[in-house]
Parts: sequence; C-alpha cells; structure tokens
Amino acid sequence: MTVVGGGVSGNAAARLLLSRGAVVRISDSATEDKVTQISGVAYELGGHTDAILQDEMLVLSPGVDPRHPVLAKARAKGMPICGEVELAACALRKKPKYIAITGTNGKTTTTALVGHILRGAAKTVFVGGNIGEPLSTLAMSEEAVEIAVLELSSYQCEGLITFDPDVAVWLNLAPDHLDRYATVADYADAKARLLQLQSSTHTSVINERDPYCLTVVKSLSTKVRRFSVDKPTDYELEKTPLLGVHNRENQRAAIAACEALGIAHDAIQKGLDTFQGVEHRIEKVTVSDGITWYNDSKGTNDDAASKALAAVAAPIVWLAGGKDKGGGYTLSRKAAIGKVKLAILYGAAAPLISDAMKGMIKVERVDTLDQAVARAREIAVSGDSVLLSPACSSFDQFNNYEERGRKFKALVQGCTHD
Repeated sequence: MTVVGGGVSGNAAARLLLSRGAVVRISDSATEDKVTQISGVAYELGGHTDAILQDEMLVLSPGVDPRHPVLAKARAKGMPICGEVELAACALRKKPKYIAITGTNGKTTTTALVGHILRGAAKTVFVGGNIGEPLSTLAMSEEAVEIAVLELSSYQCEGLITFDPDVAVWLNLAPDHLDRYATVADYADAKARLLQLQSSTHTSVINERDPYCLTVVKSLSTKVRRFSVDKPTDYELEKTPLLGVHNRENQRAAIAACEALGIAHDAIQKGLDTFQGVEHRIEKVTVSDGITWYNDSKGTNDDAASKALAAVAAPIVWLAGGKDKGGGYTLSRKAAIGKVKLAILYGAAAPLISDAMKGMIKVERVDTLDQAVARAREIAVSGDSVLLSPACSSFDQFNNYEERGRKFKALVQGCTHD
C-alpha cells in the first residue's frame, strides 16, 4: 500500500495502515533531509515514480496534485485511489455521525463553532480533518464518539469515494486555488462532490445566496436545508463575539447543521453566545496606544480578505501579501476603498496586489512581514486598526498560515505595549 505524499494527512494515513497490519510505503517529493521518517514505513523520496504502480491501492494526500502523470497511469490501470478521510472513515470500527463542512471561506470557524455547540450539548465529539487532527487519528484511537465534525478542503473532497456524512455543509464558493484547478467550475465540482455522495436520508446544508451552492442543489437527492443572512432567525446573534456579516452566515450554517442532528435550541444559543472564534481568523491580538491589531493570517484569498476588511473598523492599515493563488484581488479592492488608509504590501505577490489597488488606495511595498509590521507601527495612530489579512497563501516566506500568524503576533507583541 502506498501513501502518495507525506505531511500531516499522509503520515496519519500511513500510521493507520501500519496499525492494521499493512505493508506501507510513502512516496514523497521531498528529499531525505526534509522528511522525518516513520519506523516500519518504506520510502520513495525525491518524487513519485512508476514503482508505486505495483501496489494494490494508493492513498493520496490532499497536497498532491491528482493530475500528476504517475497518478494518471494508476487510474488508467484501474488502481483504487482514495484520500485519507475516505480511508479513515472505512477503517473506523465505531462509526459516529458525521457533520462535514466545506467552502472557500469560513470552514474553520464553522467547524470549530459546531464542535463547541455539540460539546456544550453534552455530546462526545471529534473535531478535525483539515484542522486539528486527521480522521485517521480517531480511527487509530478506537475512541467512541457520537459525532465527528470535519472541515474538508476541496483537495480532501476529491479523495472521497463512498463517504456519506449525515450532514454536509457547503458554505460558499469564491475563486481560489486556481494554481491547481483549471477553472472555478472545476474547483466547484470538487466541493460539490461532498454533497453528491450523500444518501437521500441525510441532510445537505447550503448557502442560498451563493450561486454555486444553488446550482448543485439540482443534482442532490438529500434533504436540503438553506441558510442566509437575509432570513430572520429564532436565535440572538448580534451580541455574540464573532465580527462581520460573513460570521452571521457561518453561525446560521452551524445552527442548521446542529438542528439537523436534533440539538436543542437552548444548547445552540448557549454555544453561539460563548464561542470566541478561532486563532488566525480576525483574531484581536492587542490594543496598544489606542491601536487595535488583528491577526487574519487565515485570510488566504481575495474573498476572505474582503470580508475581514468589511468586518474591522476603519481607518485600517492593511498588511497583505505572500504567494499569489491566481484568484485576483477585485473583492478586497472594493472592500478597501474608503476604509484603508494605507496598504502595506510584502512578499512575492506585492507587485500584483499593488497593481490591483492602483489609483484606489494608498499603498507601500516592503520585502517581508517583519518590515510590514514595523512600518505599520510607524504609521498607525490611536483609533486605527492594523489588519493582517494577506489575501495570499503563506508559502513564499512561511510553511503555512499558522506559522505566519504566530510570527505576526510575536512581532506585534514586540513592538507594542499595553
């Protein structure tokens, strides 16, 4: 059995297979000095070769492009290829109910919120997938939980074959990952797979304001629950801790998902009232000298950055940049007009963002996040908000958005005082 791609998901899948007595190999593009090897696992490093075609099955890590030539050969041979979530769901001996959540933006917040509500309702819960622990961790633990709440990226949805969640939530879709998908429609098809695999007795929760979500409804045989910020609700949301209209959508999606599993109104309201949000998503770092600093490192695309800009009080000193993902910056430009006093742009994508903002807002360019934070401290005055919402991936200067967010918070704490 070959796991194609290491990383968090791939390594978890390999450990699960080992625990069930399989002979396991990991094929990874990294070189030996970059890989911490797992005892009992064979390795093919430095790239994926035809050697993996001799195995009976491939488990594909979400970070590996399914268009790789070796994978095309595997499909031509009829080799089974699945993702880590599919593998783990099949391997679980004690099957929980599943709530699976996808979307371009809001997945982490909504997943964490659903888990928080369920725990407050005295349910035993696993929260993981694209956040926290992979599902394989639960399969190896043999722990019995009532409900598994999973955040699933489009890459993870691609690897599903029979996975049939009790509740599947599609929050929204905006251009993203166009360095991997040929078109936005291809990206949407990957998301839609999660709902299209559901059986008729299960529930799909969709955003009725999103045209892509509405399109997929036509192909579903499930019970469909729709949410929208335009609809009245029996819940009190305005005084809850989460900022922004987009979080009102996330809350409504979480409400619909929990109601679909029969969670009581009072338990849901209590969860909404006590949920403080997630790290790296419009996270208030500190207020110093009247300046409020926000870490939105998870704002890795144009749509996410636009929502953060809309949620945070003006005037804003906006820090953006990183590795461009091919989705443009139209939405964040629109949100920035009239709110951003200065955009400080850093990293590989800085020239592209600068061009997109030309003539609309004032911009400055620096090389690194360190320099961006230092410049923000010089420019910001009492009453300003300083917002890191990069609109880009982190991969030009950091390993992931978490590392970028932690670095930002350390820089902020180093240049401010309460």
